[in-house]
Amino acid sequence: MEHKILKEKTENVATSIRENFGEGSAITVINGRKFPKGVPEFVFMFQLIGKELAKKLTPSACKVLLYMVSLMEYSNHVGCNQTTLAEDLELSLRSVSRAIKELKDMAVILDYKDPQDRTRNVYMVNPHSAWKGKISKRQKFIKEQDKNQISMKFVTE
Repeated sequence: MEHKILKEKTENVATSIRENFGEGSAITVINGRKFPKGVPEFVFMFQLIGKELAKKLTPSACKVLLYMVSLMEYSNHVGCNQTTLAEDLELSLRSVSRAIKELKDMAVILDYKDPQDRTRNVYMVNPHSAWKGKISKRQKFIKEQDKNQISMKFVTE
């Protein structure tokens, strides 16, 4: 009986998505905490934001952002310093620094001091553009951002 109710709820979600986003929309529903075998970790990114970023960011900033998204941990935190980014992306440290400044200026990424090591910054990809983790945590974070009037700069221009 429980399986039937779960299947019905899943079908209702899929129907709602098709009605709101079109017949070409795809959905994967994963119940419980464990992913089925063969399903890699994933991040969802909003297409409209990706399109706008592709138009407005420099190539280095796009490269740094995509790399950060690939490193994101749950709740969008990225624990990687600029030197490592430069080495992994085969960019100069100066290019990475400029790219991070560009991303921060547009509020695509946020940064804060590491609580354990105040000399280090921790980066976070703005959840308005992409998210990895529980949707409820994203909603809570966005509500806090809205209260503090933090938005992605290029969206409000």
